[in-house]
Amino acid sequence: MIRKIYTSLIILVTLAALTAGVILWRSWQSAPVADRARLSPARVSEIKSMVELSTVDIYEEIPLKGSIGKRHLVARVALEGSVSFDLDSLRVEERGDTVKVFLPPGKVELRESTRPGSYEVIDVWNDGMFGSAHFTTAEENALKRRLIESAVKGIYRKGYVVEARRRAARNVADLLSATTGRPVVVVSLPQNML
Repeated sequence: MIRKIYTSLIILVTLAALTAGVILWRSWQSAPVADRARLSPARVSEIKSMVELSTVDIYEEIPLKGSIGKRHLVARVALEGSVSFDLDSLRVEERGDTVKVFLPPGKVELRESTRPGSYEVIDVWNDGMFGSAHFTTAEENALKRRLIESAVKGIYRKGYVVEARRRAARNVADLLSATTGRPVVVVSLPQNML
């Protein structure tokens, strides 16, 4: 099911990128010749839109297994989020006839899903014979926070951030090159700058 979601997202992103490319190409074709040779400040917003198209949405259902003292909890948690780019950090430079775009590091935002049934407790128990197995909402939330921190690290390990950055760089280079008629170099800033 997750593969179908990711495949659908990739198709939607590709269609959105193609649509944006056609719109940008048509506006470029109708522009006066002098505007085609120069990158004006207004183009930065177009680049930001291209990067926004490359945001990757994430949906995962993962097991939560945690304990506090002698109490244990096993649950299923659905997480939603995205890999995105800090658009305020996007930098564009013109070097001769080349446009150089500095793509900021990807940022993973992950949270518990708000969809119905996104959190389901499967089992709770206490190792003590007469102890309560009850968890307060605050305790469950603390366990979920630790799970989300671990899941974010897993997103990096699975390569979602690298793929989102690769896709964003390719989209920006293709669309900006078609818009300006100039070579475009996209520099991905290192991930360790987070």
